[in-house]
Amino acid sequence: MQQLNDPALSKNDIDVANLLAPRQIPYEIKSVDGVSVSYNLFYAASGNMDGYRATLIIRNDTDQTITFKPDLLFKDASGFIIQPYSYGGFVQFAAALAGTYVPPVSNSTNNSYYSSGTITSNTGERYNYAGTTTQNSGGFAGGFASGWAKGMAQKAANDQEEGRVMLQWANSFWLKDSYTLPPKSAASGALFYPAPKLGQLPIQFTVSLGSRKYEFLTVSAAKK
Repeated sequence: MQQLNDPALSKNDIDVANLLAPRQIPYEIKSVDGVSVSYNLFYAASGNMDGYRATLIIRNDTDQTITFKPDLLFKDASGFIIQPYSYGGFVQFAAALAGTYVPPVSNSTNNSYYSSGTITSNTGERYNYAGTTTQNSGGFAGGFASGWAKGMAQKAANDQEEGRVMLQWANSFWLKDSYTLPPKSAASGALFYPAPKLGQLPIQFTVSLGSRKYEFLTVSAAKK
């Protein structure tokens, strides 16, 4: 997890979009006309879900009830605008992972396992493969087949659990399309921006709440 907030402008507080043990993350806070926005941005890679998580806390410190629709703009240093997952798209992908079939692993000394996929040679050529591997008793071949089958089963189980957690996370924390905040109250939400690698820094993150606009800028370089 690579935190991208400018540490000189941020203060640590509780992560409001976290299903794990309580932890603190840095937030930068800006206020316009009695309404403040706290933002956090980090990049993380999980294998199935690489990208940025943006977390917002919106607080109404006025004496009036305010209704607004958050409008977010995410732009890296090259000017490239990154779009977040839609709620439906994120949940659909999570549901597919959660439904991953976990193959059984037998302790029998003579079992067959089907596999298929794509390999790339060192010259860049791609080949599709499919076949059956038989586990026999003892020796390198038997041990390899057994280890491969267990590894595939473990990966499938990990994918299934990750999908389940993603569904729970989205249902709990996804940023809503609109909010109505009574006086002296707050709301929070998060979005996920898919990206195969960390983009060019700094990232400009702009939050608009009606006529109120909040502009944030991340660090200029990733930590090594």
